[in-house]
Amino acid sequence: MKKVAHLMSLKLNKALKSLLFTALYQDATVHKLLVQTKPSSSSRSLMTNAVIGYQYASAMT
Repeated sequence: MKKVAHLMSLKLNKALKSLLFTALYQDATVHKLLVQTKPSSSSRSLMTNAVIGYQYASAMT
């Protein structure tokens, strides 16, 4: 039973790490886009809100 629990926690850790990596990668990509395009402050906040909304929605599913 202990071995099963250990395997489950390893799988969970791996999944969480990949999820975190994905989120960080997305953040970096969006940041790069923002730096490249240098949008006005209003469109920047709009894009940021869209990204936050997307990440929140993808975390919920």
